[in-house]
Amino acid sequence: MPIVAKENSILPAKVGLDGKFDESGLAKRVAQALDDAGISDEVGLWVAQKGDIVVPKYNPDAESVLSRAKQVAKRVDGASDCETVPNT
Repeated sequence: MPIVAKENSILPAKVGLDGKFDESGLAKRVAQALDDAGISDEVGLWVAQKGDIVVPKYNPDAESVLSRAKQVAKRVDGASDCETVPNT
């Protein structure tokens, strides 16, 4: 976790990409981690969060990358779990 976040006692799930408070910081950091892991932006996969739980929402074309996406998401600081949800 960035020093700024530690100094300001920000919950890990609320730390943004810049290390400052961000209500959806965990989702944004997971999205960045997915990009860094080479998980394609060309499939229907969006990242949301419920507190410290990562919630990837997906279209059928993304089912092939879900397992890998969950592994990446769970390694991001502040993520306690990962629950996938199909888009409806």
